[in-house]
Amino acid sequence: MGDVSTGSQQPVNGEAAQGKPAPRYTPDMSVEEIVSLMTLEEAGKVVVDTGVSKGQTIAEVAERRPPSLKYYRYGGYDGPNNILRAAAQVMLDSIEGQKAS
Repeated sequence: MGDVSTGSQQPVNGEAAQGKPAPRYTPDMSVEEIVSLMTLEEAGKVVVDTGVSKGQTIAEVAERRPPSLKYYRYGGYDGPNNILRAAAQVMLDSIEGQKAS
């Protein structure tokens, strides 16, 4: 499975070996759980591990290929990584919030 998290998989709570906080979520958590924990900044740093946007961050996808966010959240992405789905949702929510303002 490709790692699209903002770091290597670690326990949900605790410190990573480098002294950085460990991610509060893992790819096997529900999208809703991850969305409730993920910040916009964290979402923007998630790296896409598949498709035409492979290697780009969600922030880059939002800037270059915004329709792809819906693909990762609602459409054809059938990979196992819910962090990618959640990051796309957080970014979509942010974009929708900006339109409503």
